[in-house]
Amino acid sequence: MKGEIKMDDEMLEVVEVISEIIKDDTTNKHIKESLSKVIGILKEQENISVKIHNALQKLEDITENKSMESFTRSAIFNVVSMLESINGN
Repeated sequence: MKGEIKMDDEMLEVVEVISEIIKDDTTNKHIKESLSKVIGILKEQENISVKIHNALQKLEDITENKSMESFTRSAIFNVVSMLESINGN
């Protein structure tokens, strides 16, 4: 039970980081929409591993955007790292 509470806190932190990327004026509209979908995936009532897998797939698609600002790409890679860390626990 205690692990679940920690996992929830970690997922909330991931959602907060994604929200900050969305709020950034340099993030283009298409990427913001895709990141909003990632937040939706993370808030689904699925098994944590399934949510993370689906979110990582969507994030991989997002990072293939060649016109993305380098700061945005770095921030998304940070989110990927956070999710992989949660999944590894």
